[in-house]
Amino acid sequence: MCWVLYEILAEPEVVEFLYQLDPAGRAAADHRACLLAEQGPTLGEPYSRNLGDGVRELRFALSTSQQARITYWFPGGPLIIMLTAFIKQRQREMREVERAKLARKLCEAQHDRTYEHIITL
Repeated sequence: MCWVLYEILAEPEVVEFLYQLDPAGRAAADHRACLLAEQGPTLGEPYSRNLGDGVRELRFALSTSQQARITYWFPGGPLIIMLTAFIKQRQREMREVERAKLARKLCEAQHDRTYEHIITL
C-alpha cells in the first residue's frame, strides 16, 4: 500500500515513456513512484539521486541489463513534477542530465502547463 504525501504530475514525454514500458517495467516504475510519493525529498539512493540545480532522478531497472531513469523536481508544496525519461546507456549520462535541467527551467517558467496523472498509486 502506498501512503501518498506528494502528488506526482508528469510531462508528456514521461507519460509516453511509461506507456511504452512492458508490464514488468511499468510495475518497477510504479513501485519507485510510490516510494517517491511517500518519502518526497527524503528518498535517497539507490532509489533516487540528486543531479543538481533542483533536479533529481528516480532510478529503476527494466531488466538485469537495462536501467531506466525519470528526472523530476519539487516546485514547492506537496508536488513532484516528472520532467524527462530515458533508458541509461552510459556510465555518466551528462547530455540527459543537462536536458533535464533545461526541462526544469522551462517547466518553472510555464506554470500554466497541463500535466497528466499517469502513475496510479
